[in-house]
Amino acid sequence: ACGAFTSICFTLLTLYSKTALGMGVPGQAKYLAFQEATKMYRIQGFHTFLISIYSFLASFVLSLYIKLKGKPRYYLTSVIGSIMFFHFFRVKAIIGIASNLIYS
Repeated sequence: ACGAFTSICFTLLTLYSKTALGMGVPGQAKYLAFQEATKMYRIQGFHTFLISIYSFLASFVLSLYIKLKGKPRYYLTSVIGSIMFFHFFRVKAIIGIASNLIYS
């Protein structure tokens, strides 16, 4: 559901943004007004994008745990889960840097 919302949300936002920009000089003001009016939808779409990615990665680790048996089950799910956890913080750091340098 999150992935579908993200795709639909950004598809519509892109479509209408390009339509406004295609209207020439008057469209620039419409584009800026549209960007301001839809800011919360872009933020929500970004958050659902992250939820979708993390849900996929979690389902991958759980799938490994379910399909594997014995010691490989615990070893591989621990290793892959740890790598995933590490990358979660890397992605969070990138988002924090962008928030501080670009969006502040």
